[in-house]
Amino acid sequence: MSLTKIRGAIFDSADNHLPVNVKDYGAKGDGVTDDTSAIQAAIDYAESLTDGVAVLFPAGNYLLKAGISVDSSNVILKGESRSTVTITRDSTFTTGNTISFTGDDSSGSIINNVGLENVYIIGNISQTAGVHVYVEGVTKSYFHNIECLNGWGAFEFQASTQLDLYGLYVFNNADPTSGHSGRKLLQFTTNTGYASASCGDVFLTNFNVRGNVSAAYFDTGIYCDSADGIWLSNGHVQGSDVANIQFDAAQTEPIGLIFIDNVMLDKCWGYGLHFKGSTSVARNLSFNNLHVKGAGTGTVGIYAESGATFYGLNFNGINVNQFNEQGLLIASTEFKNSIWTGLQCIANSYNTVNNASGIVVNSGCGYVYFYGGLSGRDATAVTDSNQEYGMALNAGAVEVTIDGMDLRGNATASINSITANTIVARNLLFDDADRNYTLDTLNPIFPVGIDFVRITNGAQTQINNLISASTGQRITLMFVGVTTVSGAGNMKLDSAYVSTSNSTISFLYDGTNWLETGRSIV
Repeated sequence: MSLTKIRGAIFDSADNHLPVNVKDYGAKGDGVTDDTSAIQAAIDYAESLTDGVAVLFPAGNYLLKAGISVDSSNVILKGESRSTVTITRDSTFTTGNTISFTGDDSSGSIINNVGLENVYIIGNISQTAGVHVYVEGVTKSYFHNIECLNGWGAFEFQASTQLDLYGLYVFNNADPTSGHSGRKLLQFTTNTGYASASCGDVFLTNFNVRGNVSAAYFDTGIYCDSADGIWLSNGHVQGSDVANIQFDAAQTEPIGLIFIDNVMLDKCWGYGLHFKGSTSVARNLSFNNLHVKGAGTGTVGIYAESGATFYGLNFNGINVNQFNEQGLLIASTEFKNSIWTGLQCIANSYNTVNNASGIVVNSGCGYVYFYGGLSGRDATAVTDSNQEYGMALNAGAVEVTIDGMDLRGNATASINSITANTIVARNLLFDDADRNYTLDTLNPIFPVGIDFVRITNGAQTQINNLISASTGQRITLMFVGVTTVSGAGNMKLDSAYVSTSNSTISFLYDGTNWLETGRSIV
């Protein structure tokens, strides 16, 4: 007896275990005849066999007026090739899923070793619900080389584990007649009818989820409301109205262990990457080598909305550019312990000069760490940015560390000036103009983290206090004219100090006072 292996299932070569051909069950594949019943009959026969069997689709265009489904293990649907096998939803088929692979959420029973490959699925603009490929309660299965055009949704994976997803291509170039509110193209969602209610050990590689470049025809490209290990790599998402990728901690099942690498989030009309939800705490998300592009129509590049509860995030090598508002906006006080290494926010506030800053951390938000990177000038074009500030930290931002960033080339200044005793800022690059200060108050406030300021007398000729900063912060003041530095406030001098032109005095902040560390008299 010879054996033939088809993607994880082994089939006996006896007649009743040969792969099933849908045309042997009456499918025409002519694009005119309703092939729904014939294809389902072929699937039903394959499911009746103890070890299952592959169901083959020869070249053709198979018209469906209702959905087809697999609800037993060891059944693989195999097209001849994606370029020759088309499955078309009839215009009267407006709701429900095109192809479903399901366990039983009433009993919690799952199915395994199922799959779909090498097909092109065409939807219609009359659809108001349903997806082309629905996978629920499935494990140890694969979905390869599948293209979906239009319709409502493309893929939904619910409570499924150990999935190999490769070569998924979704293209939408038409708006459903009912509009696209709530429309999500690729989803990872929850079903509490199974012991593993969320998706886990899922690997999606080489994917493209996109829409039209001139208008948005769907809300969300990739959506996830729970996870226990999802890897997305080498992909492209483009054209959303709300978000290209959205993580929504809206379920009691948490989002955890997300790894996204080498993905472009292209032109959109909303957010490139969106974090929302607070029903559970999302933890341990990692993003590497993402290019997030607004193309002059996007609102915010990366947005953690108010209330979004996400802990422990790592971002490495992220480029965010051409959004009409901020490149990065952290508006949630529960978006904590995020580390940003090599972040680049370039040419945001795209259509309006001085409208928004490249990076914004709102009041009460924080526990965020920036290492390296830049926010401002596009170095390749040697042009300045419309961004108001490279970084804007609102009063009350807490526990923010900024180390080694280039904040030059913004419309107003490199970074704003606030009381910043919980903000550690060091080794920053400022525009030279940011280092010039006209003294109009006895208690000047300088940009966060600045280490050298050139002071010209204005309405005042005396300094009493410097604003508090992080412990260990150093600063050198250089004076253009004659200015008195008072030792009566929080500036502790070795002796009285009255400057002369181009003289300097340096200080170290000890957490309470600025201690003189040196002076020069010219």
